[in-house]
Amino acid sequence: GKEGEGGEGGEGGEGGGGPPLFRSLTQFDLVVGVHVVGAFSDPQAAFGRLAGHTRPGGHLVLVHPAARGVAELAAEQARLVKGSETHSCAWDELRRLASLHRLRCELEMLESRLDCTECLARSPTGVAILSHCLDADLRRLCEPKMLRLLQSLWRLATIGEHGAHVEETTAIFLLSKPRGQCGCGVSR
Repeated sequence: GKEGEGGEGGEGGEGGGGPPLFRSLTQFDLVVGVHVVGAFSDPQAAFGRLAGHTRPGGHLVLVHPAARGVAELAAEQARLVKGSETHSCAWDELRRLASLHRLRCELEMLESRLDCTECLARSPTGVAILSHCLDADLRRLCEPKMLRLLQSLWRLATIGEHGAHVEETTAIFLLSKPRGQCGCGVSR
């Protein structure tokens, strides 16, 4: 079906090659998005779709990487592999979008550590972990690019007596849609 029609499935994104779109017009009491808004070339439209599926009086929970840790490494990987910056959405942009859609916003910043000892040692396990974090098969990366990526990781890492880690900050948004608000964020 066309955009906005009922039903699920089909390919979305640019030129039909993106992820499948959730085409339902149904609204839910709780909508959860984990590391999803920045995965789309138009984060504002993605945010709008999530907010639109949130019922008035309902909640939208977004888990989004802050610009530290793996997010910095992912930006470097995009520069190396694609030759350009990726489309990304900073956590403060999500706060702005919440205000634009008239959603009440509570924000928690979660600090964590990613043990990167195996990654820096370039062991098969470390390369697999790093590939998972960056959503790319780094085994296929040519040697000069892999070395530059590892240099970036060395810059980000804190090295101690018991190994190495990268400080990682994750923003957790609890967004509430006021009752009496339609799906588009406009009050009735």
